[in-house]
Amino acid sequence: MEILGLTFDFSKTFKKERLVDITTAKYRKTKHGYLKIFEHFYHVSGNKNLVNALKDDFVSGIFMWSGSGLLGSIARGIYFGLFINYKVPAVIGKSFKIVNYSKIKIGRFFWAKDNVTLFSGGILNIGDSVVLAERSTIWSGESGVYIGNDFFLGIGSYISAIGGVVKIGNDVMIADHVSLYTWNHRYLMKNITFSKMGGTIEEIVIGNNCWIGTGCKILAGTKLGDNCVVAAGSVLTKKYPNNSVIAGIPAKVIKKIQ
Repeated sequence: MEILGLTFDFSKTFKKERLVDITTAKYRKTKHGYLKIFEHFYHVSGNKNLVNALKDDFVSGIFMWSGSGLLGSIARGIYFGLFINYKVPAVIGKSFKIVNYSKIKIGRFFWAKDNVTLFSGGILNIGDSVVLAERSTIWSGESGVYIGNDFFLGIGSYISAIGGVVKIGNDVMIADHVSLYTWNHRYLMKNITFSKMGGTIEEIVIGNNCWIGTGCKILAGTKLGDNCVVAAGSVLTKKYPNNSVIAGIPAKVIKKIQ
């Protein structure tokens, strides 16, 4: 029997066995499987662990009023899909805030956790299999923000593209409390208050398969190559080549990935 893409084999139940065989091979053939978002939600892998997690969450939610809120998040995902340009399935957490939704385009398997904010003063394009963690924010200005597939934005992280464009490749992980800013404030002017000096604007480009550690600051003009790892707390200000391990304030290449 097939239900919502899951093939259930109940033949074993006639032998008084409680095991249920679940086959999801046709979805796992693709990189963006339908069940990937739920595996990420429960931090499990494999069919058996996923079924157990779903069962436990159902019992907790119905009988103990302490479940994960998955069903509510799925319902919000369906509801917001009536307005936002994205493809189901999607999971939307509590207190999801969105401004100028008509300028936002989101791919499949989108998951916004609790208290996520999307502000689109310009184009905001988000690819497939994207997870935005709690209290993360993306602020797109006139030049836009373009995010590839398989992207993770950590808790409390902030992308501010006011003026300059932000381009992020595929398979990028940004850890918690990371900030990206496409503008810098001027400060070398005498007899002018800082609030009136204005600033400069430059783009930020992050290549494919990059891992950016907790607490990093990525400033205007940064161009990070493919296959790079950035140490926690680093401040990036310039162009960095492919296959680099980067650390420091200001950040520099400390090792090459072979």
